[in-house]
Amino acid sequence: MDPFVGTGTFITRLMQSGFIDRDALLRKYANEMHANEIMLLAYYIAAVNIETAHAEIAGEYQPFEGIVLTDTFQASEDADRRDTTFFPRNNDRIERQLGLDIRVIVGNPPWSRSQGKYDDENANQRYPTLDKEIADTYIAQSDSKGLKNPLYDSSVLAIRWASDRVRAGDGGIVGFVTNSGFLDNKSFDGFRKVLAKEFHDIYIYDLRGNQRTSGETSQREGGKVFGSGSRAGVAVLLLIKRRGTVAKPAAIHYYDVGDYLTREQKLEVLSEAQFDGIDWMEITPNKQNDWINQRSDNYLELRPVASIQSEDATPSLTSMFEKSSLGAVTNRDSWVFNSSEHKLHILVKQQVSFYNGQVEALREGADAVARDPSHFKWDGTAEQRAKKGLAAELRPSGFRSAFYRPFFRQHFYMDRVLNNSVYQLPNIFPAPDIRTEAILVERGLRTPGRAPTVIAVNTIVEGAMAGASGQRCQVLPRYLYDEPDSSEQGQLLQGDPARVDNITNVALESYRARYGDFVTNDQIFAYVYGILHSPDYRARYANDLARLLPRIPEVSTAEAFSAFSEAGQKLLDLHIGYEEAVPYPLEERLSENAPDEPHRYRVQKMRWGGTSKAPDQSMIIYNDWITLAAIPDEAHEYAVGPRSALAWLIDRYRVTTDKASGIVNDPNDWGMELGQPRYILDLVKRIVTVSLETMKIVKSLPPLEEAEPTSSKVRR
Repeated sequence: MDPFVGTGTFITRLMQSGFIDRDALLRKYANEMHANEIMLLAYYIAAVNIETAHAEIAGEYQPFEGIVLTDTFQASEDADRRDTTFFPRNNDRIERQLGLDIRVIVGNPPWSRSQGKYDDENANQRYPTLDKEIADTYIAQSDSKGLKNPLYDSSVLAIRWASDRVRAGDGGIVGFVTNSGFLDNKSFDGFRKVLAKEFHDIYIYDLRGNQRTSGETSQREGGKVFGSGSRAGVAVLLLIKRRGTVAKPAAIHYYDVGDYLTREQKLEVLSEAQFDGIDWMEITPNKQNDWINQRSDNYLELRPVASIQSEDATPSLTSMFEKSSLGAVTNRDSWVFNSSEHKLHILVKQQVSFYNGQVEALREGADAVARDPSHFKWDGTAEQRAKKGLAAELRPSGFRSAFYRPFFRQHFYMDRVLNNSVYQLPNIFPAPDIRTEAILVERGLRTPGRAPTVIAVNTIVEGAMAGASGQRCQVLPRYLYDEPDSSEQGQLLQGDPARVDNITNVALESYRARYGDFVTNDQIFAYVYGILHSPDYRARYANDLARLLPRIPEVSTAEAFSAFSEAGQKLLDLHIGYEEAVPYPLEERLSENAPDEPHRYRVQKMRWGGTSKAPDQSMIIYNDWITLAAIPDEAHEYAVGPRSALAWLIDRYRVTTDKASGIVNDPNDWGMELGQPRYILDLVKRIVTVSLETMKIVKSLPPLEEAEPTSSKVRR
């Protein structure tokens, strides 16, 4: 059975493959072959393709009675099988199919998770019976406190549905081409655990191709198996249930197609593969139910930088920092971030007026808000606030400076009404003139293979500043403050907010007990930043850092602690003060037709020299008349998450226009409003200096020799 038959590719290829002899195939076609499809056009195409393939083999036409126009999930729901009402001509086929003992289920199930934009109003359909099965199995067996939304992906629903179907009888096989995210996503630990409990054998043929990565990791992942159809990694998953109960965990067999292969090379390898000839690797899951890229056993014994609900807790260890925060999530970035302070004031005033107008309209009886992307971008939170009558207020103190991406600052309007979530940021950056030093770390990677983003900041950060799509960042501040009263009267009456040290007393006591009373909280803060840049640390705990927030080891000697702390302080000063770094003396090549200043320094979109297929990273084409050349190779070694520091500048310093609203964000405005028309050009030179100095410091770090753990009472 193919429950998501599409245009019939799997079944027609099976019929044409010769794997099944002619007589058996004709019998199966008439009685044992089944397919479902919900899209009407695809249903008709599939029927024609399957019937044509049969006619070529049988020598005569025979209609395919095994295909059903239905939603596979909905047809199996206990209390609400609407398909039998909407498609009455399919009633008999649906009822017959539901009563069959299906032994083999194959196909390429849908992969969608949720609607792309809130305004699309196209959320995934819910299936109560199947959703409960997910909750009672994959989620109930999970030890991770991470996000559970991925476990309601259509691909996961398909695996749960198919597992129940073949396990209901005397066993069978499920064979799906599916998203490979289940292999090492921490939210899928319960999923992996349950599969091993429910089946005797599991085979995974990993075709890789995860292009939700970048840089070297993206290159290793190789070509996208479905071309432009999906950026996700792809795997062929076989689940085998024999007769009888599953008395022990499944034997898990894994094959990795390899690094750096193109799409065509992967498909060639796959087409030539013979099941018995594949060099399957046997996987023994660890106690965290990791299958590949397994975490180290001692990582959870290290002190976490922060204590958050979405991560595995270690009750015996207090975190390094009292509190932390996610970055700001606005769900309307184009409206509240801009390179121009003047433009941002206009945009904020416009959306406050429109939003408050909708609040008033709802009070007067309007059924819904007006969806006009040229005036406001709605999300669920903003709509709920409007329905509750919560008005927005234009506050001068809301206008801030913020990091949108590494080395890319923007003007930002921070507001608990117009932003989706600001988390603890008002307690870290309570006023525009308070610059709190903080360490930003990326929260989990889509796939191991690179170090997480680590960067020091002293202003608000956008939630996805780590740079990878869908990734969030955790802000670890040196100090905390009381959140200010945002009302006009409150701002007039209150003085400076009270500052509180954010390094825990327990961490300070632990470090002093090991290294001596000379240790200060400032040194611990710098030590953390130094450790996070240690190549030994990043390599040793690569698989752990891909899933969890950093945990900090204590080094074996006071001298090593001081070395990491001193290096960390140098890195903090360098990264926070990047705009003050001495510009590196790049060659500044100016064409004869260059316009006069300040237009000469305008950027539209920078790029590397050479071609897109063969870039020359020794130079940057700054604009049509300026080229910056003689960039040292070593400058590219400093990476901030998915790309080098210089690559971040090329990625972010370009003029962009938001399609929905038409809002233009011109990075040239930042420097022009500062009276520095050369701001971007000089910034490129400064970041070369920052990159070179960073790598000098990193390469000077001592080897990471960890101390033996002390008693839990001391370490707590």
